[in-house]
Amino acid sequence: MDHLFLNFIPDLMEIQKTSFCWFLRSGLIENLDKLSWLANSVENYEIRFFSNEFYFEYPISDILDCRLKQRTYNIRLVIPVEIEDKKLELTHFDELCLCELPLMTPRATFIINGCERTIVGQLVRSPGVYYQLEYRNNKIFKMEATVLANQGSWVYFEMDEENRLWIKTDRIDRIPFPIILSSYSDQQNLIQQLDYHLYFEYLLNFPELYPLDLEDFEEAWSNLSEEIFDETKYNLGKVGRQRLNNRLHLHLPLNTLTLTIRDLIEIPNYMLELRFSFAQSDDIDSLQNRRIRFIGELLQTQISQAISRFSLSLAEKLDFTTTFDLTTITELIYPLPLQSTIDEFFATNPLSQYLDQINPLAELAHKRRVTVLGQGGISNEKTSLAIRDIHPSYYGRLCPIDTPEGENAGLVASLATYTKVNSQGFLESPFFVLKKGQIIDLNYLNAEKENDQLIAMGECRINSLGRVMAKKTGTKLNEEFEISETDYLNFLAFSPLQIFSPAIGLIPFLEHDDANRTLMGAHMQRQAVPLLRPQKPIVGTGIEFQLAIESGFLVIAYAKGRVSSVSSNKIEIQDQFGKVIIYSLEKYITSNQDTSLSHKPIVWIGEDIDQGQVIADGPATDEGELSLGKNIHVAYMPWAGYNYEDAIVVSERLVYENIFTSIHLEKFDCIVEDGDPNSEIVTRDLTGVHPHTIRYLDENGLIYKGAYVQPGDILVGKLTPRKGVDEPYNRLLAAIFGTNALMKEASLRVPLGITGRVMDVKVLTPNLISDLPANTLYLIEVFLAHVRKLQVGDKMSGRHGNKGVVSVIAPRSDLPFLSDGTIIDVILNPLGVPSRMNVGQLFECLLGFAGDKSNSRYKVFPFDEMYQKEASRLLVYNQLYHSVKRPDVWAKDPTAIGKMLLWDGKTGERFENLITVGKPYLLKLIHLVDDKIHARAIGPYSVITQQPLGGRAREGGQRFGEMEVWALEAYGSAHELQELLTLKSDDTKGRMATYSSILWGEKVPKPGVPEAFRVLLRELQALAIDIQTLRFYPTRPRIEPSIKSIKI
Repeated sequence: MDHLFLNFIPDLMEIQKTSFCWFLRSGLIENLDKLSWLANSVENYEIRFFSNEFYFEYPISDILDCRLKQRTYNIRLVIPVEIEDKKLELTHFDELCLCELPLMTPRATFIINGCERTIVGQLVRSPGVYYQLEYRNNKIFKMEATVLANQGSWVYFEMDEENRLWIKTDRIDRIPFPIILSSYSDQQNLIQQLDYHLYFEYLLNFPELYPLDLEDFEEAWSNLSEEIFDETKYNLGKVGRQRLNNRLHLHLPLNTLTLTIRDLIEIPNYMLELRFSFAQSDDIDSLQNRRIRFIGELLQTQISQAISRFSLSLAEKLDFTTTFDLTTITELIYPLPLQSTIDEFFATNPLSQYLDQINPLAELAHKRRVTVLGQGGISNEKTSLAIRDIHPSYYGRLCPIDTPEGENAGLVASLATYTKVNSQGFLESPFFVLKKGQIIDLNYLNAEKENDQLIAMGECRINSLGRVMAKKTGTKLNEEFEISETDYLNFLAFSPLQIFSPAIGLIPFLEHDDANRTLMGAHMQRQAVPLLRPQKPIVGTGIEFQLAIESGFLVIAYAKGRVSSVSSNKIEIQDQFGKVIIYSLEKYITSNQDTSLSHKPIVWIGEDIDQGQVIADGPATDEGELSLGKNIHVAYMPWAGYNYEDAIVVSERLVYENIFTSIHLEKFDCIVEDGDPNSEIVTRDLTGVHPHTIRYLDENGLIYKGAYVQPGDILVGKLTPRKGVDEPYNRLLAAIFGTNALMKEASLRVPLGITGRVMDVKVLTPNLISDLPANTLYLIEVFLAHVRKLQVGDKMSGRHGNKGVVSVIAPRSDLPFLSDGTIIDVILNPLGVPSRMNVGQLFECLLGFAGDKSNSRYKVFPFDEMYQKEASRLLVYNQLYHSVKRPDVWAKDPTAIGKMLLWDGKTGERFENLITVGKPYLLKLIHLVDDKIHARAIGPYSVITQQPLGGRAREGGQRFGEMEVWALEAYGSAHELQELLTLKSDDTKGRMATYSSILWGEKVPKPGVPEAFRVLLRELQALAIDIQTLRFYPTRPRIEPSIKSIKI
């Protein structure tokens, strides 16, 4: 156990799945209990819902069918209903479909209208009581207690500088506290049970402490009591009630979900206890005061509100209905509010997000994301630095590094690798229990149980008997980090990876990287495109295999047996009992980000299979391991300026051998509408088009499957009616030449920059898709497999935040090479390492080179300095010495270890200096140049400013901003600047004249007045400023200078 690290990762999707299962088993029953019975005002009719006897109907379509046909993968919730007519003494029993509820898939996602979505967790303040103390001159100046609830207003208790006690809410002003005591007859018994009963007796006996009579506040107290004592208006929740009981030492039942008079008295009593003990204020940013709401609780809250609205609407129907047929009960009870609430939550709620499906790691990280934003959370405008900052209670629960870089920095976080959520929604992390330095047990602790405990860090060494070896080690006590002796330790962290998210845990040597670059490395791993032939990293961290399994993309055998048949679509395995089990493989399914989701079998006929063995790889996996990129020979050196400022020089070998080639599946839609009087037609009979563009269309006008198409080729031949078909002239043309004479060609074509093979063509009718427009005949979807090779402008990166853009694809003959003839594939700029402080890339680079030479792979866990100082450097140097043919310079200069002699491919001469060469793991990111390159000649303009729109999606122009204007002014380019600000922008008359002059080959006219200037004049005139433009004409004729040439 001396050198053993616990890198076994638990089920990372357990939190999502457990939450949804809790909702189906318990949360939904709590909601349906509110629908026990309903009666109208005169009690002629009564409706009874049997909430304990509800059941679900099996989904109509499977998961793959829902994705392909743009359906929602859901189950029908059916509940027995009974209605009784008391006047006629008739009873009718029926079953009512209450709603269609989206069902979670085995990968913890939801399929809504064919798109996979996930529900991120919400980090909210836990209901309970929180105390705030204000100090002035080392004395408590003011005290305040705030009671938070799941439903209802916040209740505030305030003790001012004159020791007067007040109570208020958001909508009710301050009320003197004695009025609460005087409103109860047994006030003396209540007060005598308190620790500080003298203070409350003092408030009762001296009402003149308050500026007004207590009778003036009776109406306000009546309104307050109606609110906080009513279960329909105020709800603490079971978590809030338990926290109140624990904090105030009460023993009230957990089903007491409102405030009681006992609570109202104990809260200020505990406030006095804190005052005399000089306690600190509650830290609202600590995880002991914040809890997670996942899909189960979020959905329960939404359905609870919907059921309340449904009950009210149904009660109104019963009141306005005098007679009706009992057999039409389902028409009367139409649960539209419930269904619309569920649909709105999954489609538009900020916590329901479009699943990030670029690669398996991106999907895994998205499902484990939590946020403080959203309904019931904190708005983006009210966030402070304290909320965004890293709190010491995050240790082992929330990753301190993995957070967005933009405006949501600190507001969105990722769960740590080993985090669990308890029944109350608080985050827990595993720790070994220590007794005098000996491990005796394993416990999960939340932030509250961690208080006052001395906890050792995860990189602490232990021997084979489970005893801590060091005499002193780094420890955590409350919110402080210090060095402590081993015998006084209470707990030991479970693993060095405990504090990080899985994406951070994939970075080798991360302890040698700056945290900002580590964050970028984690983000860019999630942006890596699945390659055509993925490759396992030579240098990993040991969790790649487990993360690939947790992603759900691998096909795993669930029974022991022998492979009897293997194909690209299925694998057949015969188990020990002779039964053949068929495993279906997905082929070329489009992800949400248009990457390819495809399975590849990795077993052979006759191979013996164990239970749990991986039998087919998914996207970005290689032999069951997560493989996001390639191991590539890299040199850190300048190369003719082509790798200036993070630019990357790559070899043409990477293009020709498809090293970084990826497949992207593009989907093109064509809607065929039903018009009046003529409808759109899908046909191959198109006039005025080149025959080459319709060469792959069938007789119905649809493209063949497997056709290789290029830009401009027609995918769906379509004719649409022209305008004015009812005019006499058009009717005459139709009578002579047929109805096609009134149609114009509006076919679906392959856009520019796209070449590929047609994978599938689907024709969907409105009865298959519910959200199509009313006048739609059918929707035609064409799926195109687009092969993208590495090209100039594509973004690449490593795992340490070292990112760049490909600047040139160099010939192999021009690139540097080693003494054994190995040609360098990628050249990086060495200046990108020191200032970025991500030295971990050098360790990975050199260790990867050693592993390539010795045909070995390494799993490097973080924080290896516990073994000895500079353990990472010694490990890398040791492996290089034993695997690489050592140059003589290494013996002469120990600091040159890892640097190689390189020869210039252009001249054949050796470079004078030694150069660092290695084999790191590089990724190709989703930011591809094909999706970003854009050009515009003419296009749409803004209505008000008449300037071109912005953005590639809107065919916008290139923004010429303030600093760009300064640059042209500095160079004195007056005419170029005038042309940019007028003819190429918002000079409406000038740009039309320019366009005409270019077409006719005439001289370009002079610029006019831009529209922005006219808008400025109108705004000034609207402010009652009389401003006008004047034009001055020259009155004197121009005099030509009479200068004669002089002969020299």
